[in-house]
Amino acid sequence: MDIKLKLDEALVGSKKHTCQGVFLRCSVSEYLSNGIFTYKETYRILKRKSCPQCAAAFEDDFNDCGDFSTYEFPKHPEHGAIYKAVFIPGPRDWETGYIEDWTWKFELENDAG
Repeated sequence: MDIKLKLDEALVGSKKHTCQGVFLRCSVSEYLSNGIFTYKETYRILKRKSCPQCAAAFEDDFNDCGDFSTYEFPKHPEHGAIYKAVFIPGPRDWETGYIEDWTWKFELENDAG
């Protein structure tokens, strides 16, 4: 199944599907090794907290992308914080009605509960 169709059904148009979203935990590491300073951000999908269909679509999209400029990563991520990946649909194809382009924005989740 085409990723555009999967995202369209799972995240935008399905009335049967109640979605809690895709959640990720951020890990930030900084270290010095052999005179090289390394800064690394890692985002891990929280599968138990995330919607299974949306997490699968997000993971497929992330793996197939190759161009991470369409992802709006946090400018100053917090180590250990939970972020929600918000799907932002772009324009639809006028012939098929499918979403042609989209982006994902990472918003800090209030983890009070």
